[in-house]
Parts: sequence; structure tokens; C-alpha cells
Amino acid sequence: GSRGAGFSTSLGAISRASAEPRGHRKITVVVHGLDDYAGGDVSILAVKHLLVERKLKVGIETGLQLPLSQGFGMSGAGALSAALAVVAAIGEEYGLTRDDAIKAAHLAEVESSTGLGDVAGQSVGGFERRLEPGLPPCGKIVSSAMDTEAVLCVLGGALETKTALRDGVQRERINAAGRKAI
Repeated sequence: GSRGAGFSTSLGAISRASAEPRGHRKITVVVHGLDDYAGGDVSILAVKHLLVERKLKVGIETGLQLPLSQGFGMSGAGALSAALAVVAAIGEEYGLTRDDAIKAAHLAEVESSTGLGDVAGQSVGGFERRLEPGLPPCGKIVSSAMDTEAVLCVLGGALETKTALRDGVQRERINAAGRKAI
């Protein structure tokens, strides 16, 4: 997890899921009609964490409303959207909840190094401050409603979060900005 501050936009990821019993587990994620789209790996991992050992054939279609690798948290949004779609499709039958989906997406995001706090913030929405890393009850997140228009733009090329998290100098800059933001 991470400490810091951020906000959720009305744009994000929208997913639909279907599932059926199978002799083995198979998970397919299609993003923008492509089954090899870069953001799909985090979503597949989130759904694996959600299903644990359940043997189901799961198909997920996701549309991302903002670009990947630009700091908009789309890997986390896609993973959260996919996990929530699976819960909507089969949750009642298999005892899966919204909290299970959030935990699975957060874990997938952290394991994939695509973010440390995006899913935590996205799960509460609005303007959020992550005062303690992780999801509640370990993590502490304070959120307030936000009714503000924002202009989002992309400047320069893509920057993968994985690269930033593995670079000690960049990571310290991010941590310093997070401390200041809190």
C-alpha cells in the first residue's frame, strides 16, 4: 500500500463478466476488443485471487476510458472493474463480496507493481487521503466528496509505474510528494 492523496474521476473502466462451471479454471480478459492488451494481465491476476481454487470459465470484457501508463490509475481501475464484474455475475452464488473484489484487485496491483494505492483510493472515490498504507482495517483512508471539474491531459510519452517503483530516486521523489500532500 501507500500513503498519499488523490482523486477519482468519473472516467475509469467498465467491465462485463460471465462465468460457468468448468473442470478447470480459465480466465479471459478482453480490453478494447484485444485479448493481449497490456492492462489485461493485472485484471487476470485480480480475478485469480478472487476465484482462489474455484474451477470456472470466466470471460471479462473491459473498456478503459483513459490511457494506460499516464498516471491515471487505469491498471488498478481495470482490475477493480473486472473483479467487481465477476462478483456481480457470480458473487451471490459463490459468497463473493465487493470487499473480496477490492482486496483481489489491490493485491494484483501491488504484486504487478502497477501501483500501490490506486485501488484503495478508487474503492472509496472522491478526494482521498491514504493516511496508512493498505486497505482497511490495516490501511486508513479518508475520503470526501468532490464536485469539481478537472482537465486531464497527457504530456510526453508513457511512464510505466513499474519503472518508477523500481527506481530508488524516483520512488523517493514520489514519497516526498506524498508526505507533502497528506
